[in-house]
Amino acid sequence: MLKKDLVNGFTFYRGPSMLDGKPIRAVATNITRDSVNEKTGPMIQIFIMPDDIKPSEALKTGQDESVCGDCVHRPSLAIKNGASPCYVQVWQSVNQVWQASYKDITDAEEIGRAIAPSGKSVRFGAWGDPATVPFDIMAALLRGASHHTGYTHQWRKFPKFRHILMASVDTIEEREEAKKAGWRTFRVAEKYTGEDVVLSGEILCPASEEAGKRTTCDKCGLCAGLSRKAKDIMIPVHGSKAIKANKTSSIVDFTSAEMAGIA
Repeated sequence: MLKKDLVNGFTFYRGPSMLDGKPIRAVATNITRDSVNEKTGPMIQIFIMPDDIKPSEALKTGQDESVCGDCVHRPSLAIKNGASPCYVQVWQSVNQVWQASYKDITDAEEIGRAIAPSGKSVRFGAWGDPATVPFDIMAALLRGASHHTGYTHQWRKFPKFRHILMASVDTIEEREEAKKAGWRTFRVAEKYTGEDVVLSGEILCPASEEAGKRTTCDKCGLCAGLSRKAKDIMIPVHGSKAIKANKTSSIVDFTSAEMAGIA
């Protein structure tokens, strides 16, 4: 049973983005109230956001680069590259977290102690790239977490994160490059026609719709970089583009009904 004095969320980083030096903040939510995201399960959710501009506005102006870097799924880049846009509904969940008032807990020891009593796992990157926050700060969360999952598109710039994060890759060529650099990979396939698309050394995400939703991210825990000895993960494209094309989605995002459980 959770302690009554546990807070449901707290801000654990306020400072410069490791990408461009602009002010960002990182918040942990769903500590006492379970997320109802059916794919991830009841994980603690990590949001990394611009500190001085509303996230939905950052998308419009390109200032989401501070927290998302050169990810091809950023709306502005997806349009140019013909890639699938990010599935996160920033104007809902992320804006609400950004507007909420959370206690600051920034000491490394205190960060771990703040989440340890929950007994929960941590999902790095409900929105925002974990590598935009200093490695030691992110690692502090692991002191209190039962286990974790996490991904970064910034794997070329921040190799240290390969120990705890998956390299997010979008092509076979990128996967090969990341493998040579020592990463485990999480590959999004823009087109999915069956098991023939799963490469040697990969498995289809067990929590995906295509795999029959055999488990949740919380129960699976394979997407944890080199901290887990396992095959790489592949998932078909998900989000608005996939919904339009396939009339289905492999990711269940935050909904309005869940918002009351985040802040």
